[in-house]
Amino acid sequence: MIISEEEVRYLNPRLKGIPPQEIIAWALGRANRPVVTTNFRPYAASLLHGVSCESDSIPVIWCDTGYNTAQTYRHALEVTDLLGLNLKVYVNMLIIKKNGLKNKKKSLNLGFLVV
Repeated sequence: MIISEEEVRYLNPRLKGIPPQEIIAWALGRANRPVVTTNFRPYAASLLHGVSCESDSIPVIWCDTGYNTAQTYRHALEVTDLLGLNLKVYVNMLIIKKNGLKNKKKSLNLGFLVV
């Protein structure tokens, strides 16, 4: 779903004051193949929660740099389990080689799978 600058100017005042969950439902309803991306920073969980309340099948894409802190990986696991996210993790092949992972499907860090 691509929204033009003109559409943004039109939609902003109309969406103002509408509960976030209704806006998420509206946006997902307009999308042909919705996905959501995340970096698992502390405030990302609120958007992930809103999306997961609408559908637990929506892919959640995380481009893992391989340089996150252990706390970030624990947080990602906790949020993923708690919300039942359809998480898809993407890791640069150089990180996989650096970490000595020969099989791309092998678990990385705290149990994530490279897809």
